[in-house]
Amino acid sequence: MYGGVANSKLLYMLVIIGLIAILAFSFTFFKKAYNRCVEYGMDKGMLKGVIRSSLLFSVVPSLAIVIGLFSLSAVFDIPWPWWRLSVIGSVGYELMAGNMAATALGGAQDPSTFCAIMIAMTLGVIAWIWGPIIFGKKLGSGVKAESGKNPGWSMVLNSTFWTTMMCVFIPLLIFGDPVQAATLFTSAVICMVLGIIAGKMKWRWLNECNLALTLLLGMMSSLIWSAIF
Repeated sequence: MYGGVANSKLLYMLVIIGLIAILAFSFTFFKKAYNRCVEYGMDKGMLKGVIRSSLLFSVVPSLAIVIGLFSLSAVFDIPWPWWRLSVIGSVGYELMAGNMAATALGGAQDPSTFCAIMIAMTLGVIAWIWGPIIFGKKLGSGVKAESGKNPGWSMVLNSTFWTTMMCVFIPLLIFGDPVQAATLFTSAVICMVLGIIAGKMKWRWLNECNLALTLLLGMMSSLIWSAIF
């Protein structure tokens, strides 16, 4: 696929080097944070309990990322989706950006098309990295100040942000094709049902696993809708 570039040894090597660097940074910051907690007199047993619970409630929700990796790998092979979803990407964005780039180039599967897809995916998320660095402190202090004056304002801001995000992504799914629309509706119903069950039964673990289960069951439903339509 894509002239062997998408599955090349060089790309594998670059991805592995990048992931090792990120893991090294993560371990360094974890060690520094743990040592600082000990310096402040926090009980080591309590810290170990926090670590165990964090690991527990991180593994299952991460299944959604693994499922997304399989989805992207079917289109872009393994190395590039592995890198994207391990660092900063999301399944919805990666598929949308990659599909737009491939469609714009006529759907060809040659090395130049794959390079264009990589550039489109990467440039599209630059704002996620540099935006908080440049505007994060000012925006955060502004939101905090306004929240002090009017507590409901921050809730309105967050709701507006997520509504805007949905207005960008949902129309693409609804008006794309019947299978996408049906899968979206099914996933929404599954998510709401799981949320209601978690609230009624007071199952915190189900809330933590909601995304992974919804994604898995939604993908399974897409097979049914594909057979129907």
